[in-house]
Amino acid sequence: MTQENIRLKRYALYLLGKRDYAVAKMRDKLMCQYKRSNKAVVDDSCQTGASCTTVVDQIIQYLISYNFLDDAKYARQYSASLARQGKSKRVIIQKLLNMGIAKDIVESEVVVDEQQQTQAIAHIIESHLRRTPDMLNTIQGRSKLTRHLAYRGFAYDDIRRQMERKAN
Repeated sequence: MTQENIRLKRYALYLLGKRDYAVAKMRDKLMCQYKRSNKAVVDDSCQTGASCTTVVDQIIQYLISYNFLDDAKYARQYSASLARQGKSKRVIIQKLLNMGIAKDIVESEVVVDEQQQTQAIAHIIESHLRRTPDMLNTIQGRSKLTRHLAYRGFAYDDIRRQMERKAN
């Protein structure tokens, strides 16, 4: 293993010491670091014209083999964090897919408690009602609030149910 490979592996371990990463995000960070070091010693496979991503892939496989990188664990932790922040299940799934986590892992690992979703909707409705108390009394106010919650990824049935509870 060349000096640059060792340096890149240490960089990956340094990053993982700070927080967890998805495999795709770690690959991007390592590729940027590899390209950033212009004075890097290029290994033999790169000199023959093969892709320099093999170095990064070897480091990624090393990290996966020691369970330092695990997309399923990352998806569980990240989705729980976003759910505590009041994000909808749709938004959580979309963010994880945008991070490059496989769809089957996202579907199996994202478990959002319905009670958390209900509380998030209720909290948003209450915050809007504090600013405009008669919002639920007008058609325009109800549609505006419904649109706002729908844009945030909440299901229409849940929105309607919470709005009826708050209206009564």
